[in-house]
Amino acid sequence: MRPVQWGRWERPEAVEQMIDVAALDLHMPGADSVKVATCLRAELPGCKVLIVTVTGGPAT
Repeated sequence: MRPVQWGRWERPEAVEQMIDVAALDLHMPGADSVKVATCLRAELPGCKVLIVTVTGGPAT
């Protein structure tokens, strides 16, 4: 497993690696995670995509 820098969405790198799973942050800097997920699913239909986020602030 190797992280891919998504801040500058590098489609060829992700596709060339033929990734099986992608964990994306909902609020990725420099990229729209939903668009990245859509592109991944189009290019790699077998790729599982997980979108997560963390809120910055005290727990309530």
